Amino acid sequence: IVIGVDVFMNLALEKAFEISGSERKILYKVVVRGSSILMWELLEKVIG
Repeated sequence: IVIGVDVFMNLALEKAFEISGSERKILYKVVVRGSSILMWELLEKVIG
């Protein structure tokens, strides 16, 4: 869930997870630098 974003596309995420091979690790709250984002995938439809 995106809980914040700025003009540089830095993201604050909640309920995030990391996938490495077949392993899935829950990260809870994280900040991702916009310059390090390579791919973005929408997993659920956003209504609003």
